[in-house]
Amino acid sequence: PWTFTLAQARLTAEPERPVADFAYGFALPADHLRTVSVGVAGRSRGILYRAQGNRVLCDAAEIVLNYQRRVPEVELPEFFVPLLVTRLAAEFCVPLTEGTSRAVDLYRLAEAELRTARLIDSQQTSPQAVEDFTLIGARLA
Repeated sequence: PWTFTLAQARLTAEPERPVADFAYGFALPADHLRTVSVGVAGRSRGILYRAQGNRVLCDAAEIVLNYQRRVPEVELPEFFVPLLVTRLAAEFCVPLTEGTSRAVDLYRLAEAELRTARLIDSQQTSPQAVEDFTLIGARLA
């Protein structure tokens, strides 16, 4: 997922309880596309959950949802727009021109734009670190 599509929300349980397996159900935000993780007490990960329809089920009464959201066009970052334009041009090229050579060139250009956009997007956050790895713990003990 692109970093600009990620969001967090603090959710409180709905009055209607799930039938089985989990104690609480939570309605998903309107712009929700995909659940990334669920946590409690100010952490957006770390507890067991299940996405079911337009709800998240878990055993905590209040959760922090880390999710991928639907992004309005006006919020697309500048580094992503050239990728989107080039990819759309490649997709529409064959139906409009009935020629594949130009489409192949546009797909190559779109791949280059994708590499550039991924590089820029990956620099928008701290690198992931190994937090809990038993072999490291055993070496330090």
